[in-house]
Amino acid sequence: MGGITELAVTKMDTLSGTDQVHVCVGYLLRNEPLRRYATLSTEVLTNALPLYKIIPGWPDPSGCRKLADLHGNAREYLKMIEEATGCPVTAAGVGPERDQIAM
Repeated sequence: MGGITELAVTKMDTLSGTDQVHVCVGYLLRNEPLRRYATLSTEVLTNALPLYKIIPGWPDPSGCRKLADLHGNAREYLKMIEEATGCPVTAAGVGPERDQIAM
């Protein structure tokens, strides 16, 4: 993955306050999962249907400064990102201010 060893995820606060968060985990084309994305044309992707994993939402995380302090659903979202990328999430932006980072 280009030498990336860890991730910082931003906008955790903008995803908060909803009942559900929809995460696109793949695409279907003619009821078949798409296996490769790099060589797909715009025409193919226009006809593809997204597959979503739906996770429960979480409350406003703006007061959190440690990843462990995030709501369990927010931590599950970060875990999904880690599993998909193979990189640990070591920081999460939880608000618009520079000091609003959970690590």
